[in-house]
Order: sequence, then structure tokens, then C-alpha cells
Amino acid sequence: MGDALIWHGAGPELLREVVSSYGSGVVPYVARALLFRLVTTNEQLRVVTAERGSSASGTEVRRYARAVRVLVGKA
Repeated sequence: MGDALIWHGAGPELLREVVSSYGSGVVPYVARALLFRLVTTNEQLRVVTAERGSSASGTEVRRYARAVRVLVGKA
């Protein structure tokens, strides 16, 4: 679910469908998955930036911001 929100363009309709099927208790798990991906992406960007001197962090920040907006119902 987190990957679908971050990298595959899933929107609020997917979250609504998942909550409808599994209940609102799934939302903290999705948030946890997003946090895990954020930490691992941050580490990867840190290494790439150190090695190459460039970063795609702006794109990644926008992806995560969009996913969080979906999760908190602001999308």
C-alpha cells in the first residue's frame, strides 16, 4: 500500500477501498510502511548524493508529501 502511494500514483480511492475491506486499523500500518520507506529512501539519497554530488530529493519529497496527504485525508 505504501509503495502504491509513493511510486505508483495510487490515490485516496485505494486507501478508502483498503479501509473498507480491512477497517481503519490498517491506517497505522500504512503510516509505518511510509515511514520505513522514507528512512530507507533518505539513506539511499544520502549515499548517492555523497558519491555523485547530485540529488533527486525534491522529487522524492513530493512523492512522500503526496502519500502523507492521502493518508491524512487531505488529497
